[in-house]
Amino acid sequence: MVRLFNYINNSMVYNMSNFQIDPSGIEYSAKSSNKRLKKASALIGEKMVKRIIGLALYLLGANRNKVSENLNLPLGTFFTLLTRFHKDGTGVFTEKTPGPKPQVPKQQAKSIPEKAPIQNCLNLAEKAQSLKGNNPLQHKVLMLTFLNWEIISCKDAAESLEFSEQYTRSLAKKLKADDVDTLVDKRQGQQQDYHFNTDVKAELIQQFSFNIATGKNASSKQLCQQVNEACGTDVTDRTIRLYMNKFGLPKIKKSLFDMLTEFKKNSQT
Repeated sequence: MVRLFNYINNSMVYNMSNFQIDPSGIEYSAKSSNKRLKKASALIGEKMVKRIIGLALYLLGANRNKVSENLNLPLGTFFTLLTRFHKDGTGVFTEKTPGPKPQVPKQQAKSIPEKAPIQNCLNLAEKAQSLKGNNPLQHKVLMLTFLNWEIISCKDAAESLEFSEQYTRSLAKKLKADDVDTLVDKRQGQQQDYHFNTDVKAELIQQFSFNIATGKNASSKQLCQQVNEACGTDVTDRTIRLYMNKFGLPKIKKSLFDMLTEFKKNSQT
């Protein structure tokens, strides 16, 4: 730094309209310089002190390469400082601080639709009892769903389904995890029961007995047509045959006909 001041003293004299500067006429103290530079560096930072001195020397006409060398500033950095000064003026002495990070708007929590009043759900649970006879699977799904939603207790659900509480709770967990398929028994007979309710079963036996009594055809195909017409269903011939075998009707076809024939003979005498 002292060498730079000596360079100024030996080569620069300024005569301007507003002030006159003759560096050779200024006394410099290395001791005072060190003390002042240390204090200024502690106050505003060494980098800022170098900027101030570098700009002052530049304004006094010092060689930019010499200033950069003596201040231990990369020449490119010093040139950038001068460019900023010509553009921003005293703004060159302001440290650029990163601006606040843009606030990312928080996603609003998805609004949860308001649940229907509990009383309405309870009323619905009572109405679901009407499904028990004709739509057992639908009834089961509703009761277990109400249990999973905590609208009814496990005890109430178990009583409605006529299951134990332990089994009812197990079915509710399965329904929640695997949907309705888990409630459908994969066995053919059980699976058909959901469509072949008690009314259809009774009609099958009635039509079978009537056909035997009147000497008409009692095949599964004929009975299928009669049952569907009487009940308004669409059960298949295969299902009719399945239940005929399940009820043992083919085995009593001949014996039932013989019994009716014998009864008619006896009633005529």
